Amino acid sequence: MCSSDLDIHLELRSLGTSAQLQAIREDRLNIGFVILPLEEDDLAVEKVASEPLVVALPQSHRLASLKRIPLLALAGEPSILFPRPLSPGYYDHLIGICRNAGFSLHVAHEMDSIYTALALVTAGLGLSLVPTSLTDSHRNGIVFRELETAPQVECAIVYKGEDRKSTRLNSSH
Repeated sequence: MCSSDLDIHLELRSLGTSAQLQAIREDRLNIGFVILPLEEDDLAVEKVASEPLVVALPQSHRLASLKRIPLLALAGEPSILFPRPLSPGYYDHLIGICRNAGFSLHVAHEMDSIYTALALVTAGLGLSLVPTSLTDSHRNGIVFRELETAPQVECAIVYKGEDRKSTRLNSSH
């Protein structure tokens, strides 16, 4: 088959983890990019990246002057997080990280977009734990600070595989 015979259609969508998994199962989506952890026995899951979490703070926040912030310093602070149904494993992971540090995360606002969450941080409505890669967003009124013990966030690709346990994507096909 010559390349002119190929009909390739690429459509990018912004979907939460749960919506991506459902769309893959229903053959409406071929591949998804998700945040781990994920407990899916019927889909192939391959970790593709790992990065530390940082805390996004309003520039005027009392902790903004610190270079590195102890996780426990976030106790009692209003936090901005996504609703649990969007990515239950990751949500539980974040809650567990805080619980292991000795406090319960005070979720003051839930948003379905990281960019909306950052806008709320900028407005002074709370702080948010975000992947380090978001520090490139250069927003006025917001600072990103490392955590003293930085928990990791892992990203993965998810897809249907013929043999769900051993299938690997192969770019040479």
